[in-house]
Amino acid sequence: MDAKTFEAVVGGKRFAPSSIEAARMVLVDGIRPGEAAAKTGALPAHVSRTTKKIVEAEREWRANKIMTSSVDAVEKSLSASYTLAVQTARERMGAEATVLSAAEPGMEYVGTSVAQTEMHLVQNVGRGQLVIHELAKLERVPNLGAELAIRYPREPFRPALVSEQTRTQSRGGISR
Repeated sequence: MDAKTFEAVVGGKRFAPSSIEAARMVLVDGIRPGEAAAKTGALPAHVSRTTKKIVEAEREWRANKIMTSSVDAVEKSLSASYTLAVQTARERMGAEATVLSAAEPGMEYVGTSVAQTEMHLVQNVGRGQLVIHELAKLERVPNLGAELAIRYPREPFRPALVSEQTRTQSRGGISR
């Protein structure tokens, strides 16, 4: 373990100063636990317990650090995908297109899918209004250009139902 990691892991922990110094000698400097105990005046059992707790804390610290960096990377990717989805939709629909807020629970959105990024789908719901859907929140990924009805349940952790609509054209007039 390097000195910087040792300081990060030990910071805020409540150990006797002599045990911390002995653990530093063992973990950072590579001195045997018995020698470290003798040099610092700590009991060998205390050095052993302190060293073990610091090693466990280091594992936890590294796992949290990895998890945090992974979450940050996903959030950055999601943000970049959203930005790209909006940009692509505006290029296709024109700058006057309005992007509605993100899809909301309990709502249904009907319209044509007009753009898709790695993590988002853009749906034209009419009158120049666009809705951005996260693909991870949909039960399935629909085809681009399809007429869709996307219905979000009130429960936020359930996927939105996606159904393709068929276009029907009717002619006005009198039927016989």
